[in-house]
Amino acid sequence: MARDATYRTSSRILRRLAEGHVFYELPGSDVGVWDTFSTRNIGLKVNQHMSAEFQGNSQRFRRVAGAWLSRLLGVSTASWSPLQRTNFENFAVVLSLVPGLPLWSEKEKRALLRIIRAKSAANEMLYLRLSQEHPRLRDALLKLGSS
Repeated sequence: MARDATYRTSSRILRRLAEGHVFYELPGSDVGVWDTFSTRNIGLKVNQHMSAEFQGNSQRFRRVAGAWLSRLLGVSTASWSPLQRTNFENFAVVLSLVPGLPLWSEKEKRALLRIIRAKSAANEMLYLRLSQEHPRLRDALLKLGSS
């Protein structure tokens, strides 16, 4: 392939590759840490918790998780837009499963709040950059989403 500039991968192979996940691991990264990660795993854990603790009542779960995260981060979302509040609650239901989150430093909690707020921006580049700069959040989500 490297010697033939006209070489093209067959559509059959491309379809097979598209069926799975591909992770590009940069030099110096932890090799293989994303191998068993799937956002589906996080969703399943959220649903299991909602079923066990809230009898499947998603509205109650979202309300309780949102109130808990608001207290933890010292923020009121009352004046936020509907999109911002929805994103905050989306984060809250996932973050409610992170053990030890209340023990995070104030700096880590402020950074987490910036990430949540950035998620609602028209352009998610700030959200992505801030997320990459929060190793504790990355590790928590990686652990939740790995089987």
